[in-house]
Amino acid sequence: MENDQQGPCLRDEDKEKMEQVIKNMLILCADKSTAIHLLMQFGWKPRLVAVQLGGRREELLAESEYLKKNFYSLEENLTVISCPDQDCGASVGPKTIDRLGVRDQEMYGNYILRSYLESKQLPAPDSN
Repeated sequence: MENDQQGPCLRDEDKEKMEQVIKNMLILCADKSTAIHLLMQFGWKPRLVAVQLGGRREELLAESEYLKKNFYSLEENLTVISCPDQDCGASVGPKTIDRLGVRDQEMYGNYILRSYLESKQLPAPDSN
């Protein structure tokens, strides 16, 4: 990956950390797709997701199910939330991505990983 700013070892470590966060979230969520949706919604902060799920578990899980059913599935709805990468034609949602080609799967994986890495970056010292 020519645009990759990090070395492959660091990237692999980050990917393993991200997968562990997702795996831990599966305790609270029904499936991986729901876990990823909630983690991205709450800035990859598992504690925040857990706190929010504490009082709003049914509401958040229902919202996630609604999005998966009505927006993430190409088969069930023509309205598609696309991967933000302009070269990627994939609909966002792990179950749909699994049905696509390897190139789109890699793009989606990179999108999820970028989301995770961006949430871990510290703000610039001069920003307020």
